[in-house]
Amino acid sequence: RGITTFTGSPTYSFWFRHFMTGCHRRMGDTWIPDRAIGLEEVLHSFILLEEDWERFGDDWVMKLQVALTAMVFVGGFSGALRGEELPKMELGAIRKYWDEAVHHPSTPHVPMVLSGRFKMTEGERLFFLPLACCSSSGVEIRLWMQRLLEAYSALGVSSGPVFRVSHKGKKVRQSALGDLDLLFHGILQRVQERWPRVLPPSVRVQDETSVRRSLRRGSTTEASNRGIPKEVVEANQRWGKHQR
Repeated sequence: RGITTFTGSPTYSFWFRHFMTGCHRRMGDTWIPDRAIGLEEVLHSFILLEEDWERFGDDWVMKLQVALTAMVFVGGFSGALRGEELPKMELGAIRKYWDEAVHHPSTPHVPMVLSGRFKMTEGERLFFLPLACCSSSGVEIRLWMQRLLEAYSALGVSSGPVFRVSHKGKKVRQSALGDLDLLFHGILQRVQERWPRVLPPSVRVQDETSVRRSLRRGSTTEASNRGIPKEVVEANQRWGKHQR
């Protein structure tokens, strides 16, 4: 790619140049903060996901992938979860408390339940993050969570992590952030291709966005623009501190 090598030294190889680029990025010399994902980008992503859900018909394997992608946006934007918290969603606990939550007599809500170890706590814990059934901006949180449960039920799965990786003969484990980024980047790139005015082509999706912080930052910005009181924002986005 325009570079000529006059030596056999391994430090001048194509691989080593990429290795050093990665080192500098991880050490912070090259700093690219996660770009905030705005509400319009989220809503247009859900337009594509709705189309995919209808298109796959009875193919529950593919419909599960669609629902999981929707859960990335629901958890990261509506729930303002950090990227490392998203894989902690617990399918069995969500199913257990689903009917009680969505049919609550005074405050029906969607029970987003996280399971695992959390900062400032000891041992394995369950954390409950109640979400609106439908946001004022039009995100159908209950619908997509229900679709997720339907897809897993159709595939005979009723417990364990929502985002999971399994291998033959090995125990099911939580997905890594990289697995979630694949879903996240895939739908954003489609939004960019179809609606370039919503997500400009100049945005390098894979380099500038990540589930680690992009959705949470967009959620914070949207709440601030709408004049949401600080204590309400912290009850949602700093839920661990709020519960303690």
